[in-house]
Amino acid sequence: HREPGMVGAALARPEILCEVIADGIHLDPLIVRLTIAAPPISPLLHVNIRLHPTQPFTLADLITREMVSQAAADQLVSGLHEGRGLMIAGDVGTGKTTLLQALLAELPAHSAVVERSAELYISPDMEANHGNDFALQIDKALEKHPPWLVLDEIRFDEGRALWAALSSEVRCLWTFRGATDQNRLRAAFNMSVRRAQPTVEQSAIDTALVDRLPMVALLARRESALRLIMLGIWTRDAAQPDTIRLVPSAI
Repeated sequence: HREPGMVGAALARPEILCEVIADGIHLDPLIVRLTIAAPPISPLLHVNIRLHPTQPFTLADLITREMVSQAAADQLVSGLHEGRGLMIAGDVGTGKTTLLQALLAELPAHSAVVERSAELYISPDMEANHGNDFALQIDKALEKHPPWLVLDEIRFDEGRALWAALSSEVRCLWTFRGATDQNRLRAAFNMSVRRAQPTVEQSAIDTALVDRLPMVALLARRESALRLIMLGIWTRDAAQPDTIRLVPSAI
């Protein structure tokens, strides 16, 4: 047993990992992410512990676990190989990072990965970026003109960096914490961009979604299991050309 005590380390550096020991039960070699939020950031003290596997799940693993179907996995891989951007959205703990991790193997070398904490297993031939200032890390990644920009996870209050990335030529693979209702998801995206760039026209935002993040994977927890509940494509409405809608794929 190791008694807890002050070690002089601040939980503000993304490279610090914690080993949690409870009553002699060691979680090592699992990577443990400990998140603590207290007032004024959170109305109450909030402690969250997440365990990460020693080896990342592959798409084959996710198919075996029935998180995604074979058809959905094939569509995701085909889309990425064709250079089509992907938005992965869902609530907390629905497997967004897990699916993102499995898809990293499909991206080319020199792709840039920006993450809030060191959770992903990133290939040595990719550019890893993580730090306290997420928007700044996005800016630094864009300066290198990578073939793909991977973001885990961008928030809707980071509209300036979000729009800068969408306005570039880089291909996008991003995770969002947000609603799985397409109208609410699109509304949150619009609000994020307009808050940072009030003069941007709605048509430009819609074009960015259709061109830069056309594929959308919506994740949720169903009966205590992680599930891909919808795989869709942002498509212009034929009846209303100035409107886009998410058209589901057969998965």
